[in-house]
Amino acid sequence: MKQIITSTISEKDLCIKKIIRELAPDSPSDEKIIASQRAWVIEKSQTQLVQELLAVQDLVSEYWFALLKGINFAKLDEKNRKNLLLGISNLLGKPTYTDQVQKSVIRDIAPRKNSENKRATISEISGEAEFHTDSQYLPLPEKFFILACQTPAVWWGDSLLLDGKKLINDLREDSEQFYEDLQNEQFTFLVPTSFTKTGDNRSLELLRAPIVSEEIPIRYREDTIRNAQQLVPTLFTDKHEKILQQLKQKIQESEKLQLRLEKNDILVVDNHRFLHGRTDFSDAQRLLYRIRMNPKSNAQSSQKI
Repeated sequence: MKQIITSTISEKDLCIKKIIRELAPDSPSDEKIIASQRAWVIEKSQTQLVQELLAVQDLVSEYWFALLKGINFAKLDEKNRKNLLLGISNLLGKPTYTDQVQKSVIRDIAPRKNSENKRATISEISGEAEFHTDSQYLPLPEKFFILACQTPAVWWGDSLLLDGKKLINDLREDSEQFYEDLQNEQFTFLVPTSFTKTGDNRSLELLRAPIVSEEIPIRYREDTIRNAQQLVPTLFTDKHEKILQQLKQKIQESEKLQLRLEKNDILVVDNHRFLHGRTDFSDAQRLLYRIRMNPKSNAQSSQKI
């Protein structure tokens, strides 16, 4: 895998303050809106920061991920911090709702206390996260996401990336039949509780989709498939089991990239190209912010994947 691509952006306090001021921090919280109509003004700014952020699009287009350093968002108060991150994400794509109830755009990635009957998702718990596609339960998962590190775990909690397109190409070279099975077999994904229409167990939502398709080179997350299997076992066959076992074995054998996100680091990832996960951790103070984004235009969405 290509070595890590880093966009080093020197800290520009005056520019950051200008952006925050233009984003109107006294207006309603960005937790209540989508794609922030306030954030577009950042694109009008001719600062060096904006120019460098726009260059990140080229990095992601070529290498399918980028790591931004030097934007000191962690020192800001929470409201201004999220306004700034939303403005940055709006340069890179079109932010989307992260849930259907609160209509939040920015999601805190931190351990939470969940009720026993709630189907917790990866962003709500500590520990290891297996490789997966973000929003794999949507008909069309978002093309990009960012992870912005406010407080890293004292030990571990590193981000992991795996080139999903290369994984599938390798599988196809090994077995054309297995590749066709990944295209033809419909898998059932269970939407995690936090992302259902009600935000609780009153709503049971499923998606049926293949792991490989023309739109998405790879759509995968084993735990949401397994959760669906437990609830609707009739939709799961021996063939599904065999495919999952083969795919999991190939993932374990594949080359991975491990990134230690430090305070103020922002990781930008092509969600259609890469599977991602994290190493084990137990630090309850670990806090990252995630924003998912779609391409702004058809021209962007047609870039090679």
